[in-house]
Amino acid sequence: MMNINVMNINKMLQELQKSPYLESHVTHKITNKDEEEISVSYSRSAARFRLQDRTGQKVKHFNNIEETAAFLEDFINN
Repeated sequence: MMNINVMNINKMLQELQKSPYLESHVTHKITNKDEEEISVSYSRSAARFRLQDRTGQKVKHFNNIEETAAFLEDFINN
């Protein structure tokens, strides 16, 4: 498993907001130590990040990189 820290998370989120990723509707999947999985994508039209669990039952939206990164770091490390 790749070591993910805040800098890696911020870089990944920034890339989702730029070409060519923005036009391609890229989704990253991240798994924590409990094998829970979350999908991360960026909506250009809504200008926000979308995080969704594996089942699609739980969806969270974040408007900025800092809040999104903090949530993902918690998800990965806890």
